[in-house]
Amino acid sequence: MIRFIRNLIKRGVVTINVPDSGERPVAQVKYFGNAATIEAIYPYGFCASAPVGSKVVMFNVNGQEENRVGIIYSPQNRFSELSPGEVAVGNQVTQSYIKFDDEGNIEIISTSDLNVTVTGNVNLSVQGNVNVTATTTTINGDVNLGGEGGQGVARIGDSVVDGVITTGSTRVKSL
Repeated sequence: MIRFIRNLIKRGVVTINVPDSGERPVAQVKYFGNAATIEAIYPYGFCASAPVGSKVVMFNVNGQEENRVGIIYSPQNRFSELSPGEVAVGNQVTQSYIKFDDEGNIEIISTSDLNVTVTGNVNLSVQGNVNVTATTTTINGDVNLGGEGGQGVARIGDSVVDGVITTGSTRVKSL
């Protein structure tokens, strides 16, 4: 009986990346010198394919050794130096992530390109200013500026333009 209870929960290590193409996420793990495929459990809304070397806490469902599930984490790649209350969600291997900091700020950190695809509208309501710093900013499509009372104003350097701006093949219309 003690052996049965001791065998219900154990630790393991992910040893092989299993393709994430099945009905449930799985991982190949090694524990106590044994190798097995387990079902990987993630909280609602989170999906992952854990890298080799990730740690696993495994459970035998109904005490059946062949019915294993595991919670996987990767301490060697974890997001570190978080303050109490902060949360980071992202790819621990590439270190691209979204961080919710302890002051209520949200940071998006990308170590590569950041691509956002939206099939509907994007509505942004900002109580303060919006600042964009980039080497080049490209806008494809019409740009409508609507300021106070529907009067659009475009500021380019020290110049203020009120009305229609045309440069090359791009037309910027104020409302």
